[in-house]
Formats: sequence, C-alpha cells, structure tokens
Amino acid sequence: CGFDTVLLETVGSGQQEASAQGLANLLVLVLTPDAGDHVQLIKAGVLEDAGMVVVTRGTKPEALAMATLLEEVMATRRIRPLVQRVDSLTGEGVPELAQGLS
Repeated sequence: CGFDTVLLETVGSGQQEASAQGLANLLVLVLTPDAGDHVQLIKAGVLEDAGMVVVTRGTKPEALAMATLLEEVMATRRIRPLVQRVDSLTGEGVPELAQGLS
C-alpha cells in the first residue's frame, strides 16, 4: 500500500476483529477502564487474539485496577500480551506504547 505502518481500527469485539487479525502484524485491544467492557472481553476470549492490550486513562485508579485484573486473567490462561496503560492528557505510557508498536 506504499506505507511502512498502517493502522486499521475496528469497532466493538467480534467478527470484524477476526477478519482484521488476518491483515495485521499486531492486534491491539484498546480498553477504557470505566466502560465496563473488560468483563465481556474476558468472557469472549478476545484477549487470546491480542498481541497488546492498551488501557486508556492510565493515571486513573480504575485503569491500574483494570490492567492488574487483565494481567491476572491472562496469567491463568497462559497468554502474555503486553498490557500498557496510557494517558493522553499527561502523556504517561505513550512512549512505551509507541515502542511496543514498532
């Protein structure tokens, strides 16, 4: 396509992500800590397909709690995608995210 890096965004969790996985070198799952999505994602098995999980609003206590929960769940399932907390207001975690994407 002429570009070194292409980002493809899908919405929700389901069939679109399964299709996108065949196109992507890295599947990144982005979660917001206060949306309550993490429980459904844990049940749905989406974590097994992700190469990286990004938790937004990373400086909030809810983000730390979500990241910790995700790491615990993944450890019990013996899967190890990188979990990265980021905060767009403070920039915290953004350099680490960029490094993980490269």
